[in-house]
Amino acid sequence: MQIVRGPGNDSGQEPEKEAAEAADIQAFAWLLAYNRPELPLLFKWLVGINVAVFVALLPLGAGLIEANSSVHLAWGANFGPAIAGGQYWRLLTAAFLHFGLVHLAFNMMALWSLGSLAERLYGRWPFLVIYLGAAVIGSLASVYFSPDRTVSAGASGAIFGLGGALASFWLRNGKAVPLSVLRGQWVNLALFIGFSVYMGITASGIDNAAHGGGFVGGALLGYLLTTPLQQPRIAGPRQLTLGIGAILLSLAVILPILPEPAYRYPVEQPIADAIDAAFREDTRLANISKKLNEERTKLTPQSYRQRIESELLEPWREVARSLNGYDTRPESRIAERLLAAQQYAGLRVKLYEAYVAGLRGDRARMREAEAVAEQLPAAIAAIKRSLEAR
Repeated sequence: MQIVRGPGNDSGQEPEKEAAEAADIQAFAWLLAYNRPELPLLFKWLVGINVAVFVALLPLGAGLIEANSSVHLAWGANFGPAIAGGQYWRLLTAAFLHFGLVHLAFNMMALWSLGSLAERLYGRWPFLVIYLGAAVIGSLASVYFSPDRTVSAGASGAIFGLGGALASFWLRNGKAVPLSVLRGQWVNLALFIGFSVYMGITASGIDNAAHGGGFVGGALLGYLLTTPLQQPRIAGPRQLTLGIGAILLSLAVILPILPEPAYRYPVEQPIADAIDAAFREDTRLANISKKLNEERTKLTPQSYRQRIESELLEPWREVARSLNGYDTRPESRIAERLLAAQQYAGLRVKLYEAYVAGLRGDRARMREAEAVAEQLPAAIAAIKRSLEAR
């Protein structure tokens, strides 16, 4: 019987293609069995550690869904002012903290998917060097590009590093890895990277600098630690030393050139807290001032003056006192911010002192109050300049 097939009918070729791909995958599996016989284990431990840390922080108030960043900061999250303050261990510990269950689940699924193959191809100790090294380099990138960003954490920089390491392995062992295997892994990697980049563009709080730094760091370390898949060996002590040396070199080069953050944590944290408290009090007192102006016609002159003195002048004196007595490094950005806040609070005190005296009938002091009020816009502009990111 003669079978006539129309154009594009390749049903006979499909089984052959599938059989060829199955044979390639089987051959690759045998190659792994002979040359990489050690089954992956460390990636499971890493998943377990991340989950255990997440659960352990829940009773401390870290948050199951909505994260409490102050708890994460206390337990090792990445924070530019803290790195500037010498707490370099945060560059690594941040990779084991997560902001909520969704953050943890997404990263652990990616780690399970990419970690298994990466550990099998590189071996346990090279895999661990790549994972931890990518975490550190990703954290460095985060601080470099966002020295004043709020608290950041997560394993995604390390996981991006595994993606970079797999790319390096395939680059150096392309002929030994079947296209069918590459295709499946590239799809998984592309989905993870694509979704992460999309979230970084459309959602706030996503640390794309850590992602990019982790990928580059993982690719570099993977290139240094790759061995030929056709040979039954993984990176030995010499290559591992080279990889660890690359991580230390990254620290030595990047740490000295990190941008200066607004302040250094924890030494200058009390100053930052005092300034923030002063700004909050400014908002509260502005509302009180507005309310008093609205009620002025209902109050006697004496009652109005007393309320100005008790509800505005005395609180501003307390704000001014709270900003005094701090020592700052002259070159630090917090010094400029503190000086601007001190000058603004001082003007507010001077304004209300003169205004209260003017309400008692002292016309000269009332004119003084008007002159001080004209200086406030310049003081506010100085505060805004001190708050600008640099």
